[in-house]
Amino acid sequence: MRKTKTLIIFCLFPFFCFAQNLMRNGNFENDSCRIWQGRIDGWFQVNSADYLHMSCQGVANSTYKKPYDGRGCIGLYNGGFSVSPTNDTFPSREYIIGELTEPLIKGEKYNISFWVKPSSVFDAPSENMTTDSISLAFIQDTSELRLNTIPPWVIHLKPAISNNNGILMDIDNYTKIEGCYMADGTEKLVVLGNFSLFPDVSLVPLSANTIYNYSYLLIDKIEIRKLELPLITDTLLCKEEEITINASNIEGHEYFIDGQEIIDSIILFNEGTYNITATLGECIANNIFEIKKEECTNCSFYIPNVFSPDENGINDHTMIASNCQFDIIESSIYDRWGNMVYEAKNNFSWDGKFRGEKLNSGTYVYLVKIKLNNSLDNSIKIISGDISILE
Repeated sequence: MRKTKTLIIFCLFPFFCFAQNLMRNGNFENDSCRIWQGRIDGWFQVNSADYLHMSCQGVANSTYKKPYDGRGCIGLYNGGFSVSPTNDTFPSREYIIGELTEPLIKGEKYNISFWVKPSSVFDAPSENMTTDSISLAFIQDTSELRLNTIPPWVIHLKPAISNNNGILMDIDNYTKIEGCYMADGTEKLVVLGNFSLFPDVSLVPLSANTIYNYSYLLIDKIEIRKLELPLITDTLLCKEEEITINASNIEGHEYFIDGQEIIDSIILFNEGTYNITATLGECIANNIFEIKKEECTNCSFYIPNVFSPDENGINDHTMIASNCQFDIIESSIYDRWGNMVYEAKNNFSWDGKFRGEKLNSGTYVYLVKIKLNNSLDNSIKIISGDISILE
């Protein structure tokens, strides 16, 4: 008779699984309408980039300034201006700079996307130029803007992703700009705009009625999400055991084992080498692991699933018991968001605290790595499950 082990490898708590958008106020919704073209919560504008909200005067009745999602978006000017008395023309660009909810992690892949549409300052886009030049870049702090601002009014940065869809001609529908980016760990702020040093890059008339020598792009729904591919280590099973890999849905992700998509879960019984692949938008990553089998003794382990760390000397700590001799190699415990609240070597005795503070009642997930110590079996095993704190 087969025995099943379940590996919840993609999400410790399926009910709370999602790939968090790390862009603060990426939909430009979290603000009140102070003025038509005003500040944006979580963002600041360079060269008077416009905040456009459907509740604001002058925007609600406009035809071509509708946001892609929700009620808010921003507008970016890309053109030039003349300076008297020589009437020399200089490039002029507008940018927005936004905050990440947390810095990116070095070596991790992030899928980045935003939506863009040509429009007009005067709600008559057919009289405008358009362009293909729109990009998103990362910086650590705003000092990088001063170092790279050559000539004036143009910020020159290396894009993380750029528009690869050609000239943006559709004035009725938004175009999705998307790409995969590997972080170097210094990214804290996001900059959107045209970073080219050429003043007239790809400015193309939107129609035969074009009279203005500038483009005006609407930007909305900026998303930055980390590709989630937890590391699956080589696994040793008893001959009669199988593994159920529970791939609870993480928003936007798809997972595959040797090319077979994991819809909810997949059972692995045979020995062999397996390749797991994760995709998120334009990002893809894979991990190779091996399953081996051996004859095992009939060892069982018991971990109480409830404890009450009230310091009364009874059931104050987590513990593990077995009918076999074993050593604990390491153990860890996670909250429902996947944050590690306990980690130890050679023991599994948690007092329900994190950094000296008592945690709230609730359910937590544990992983315990043990080594059996007997004449028939000295294998290493991973024990997992959930445990609850009761006050």
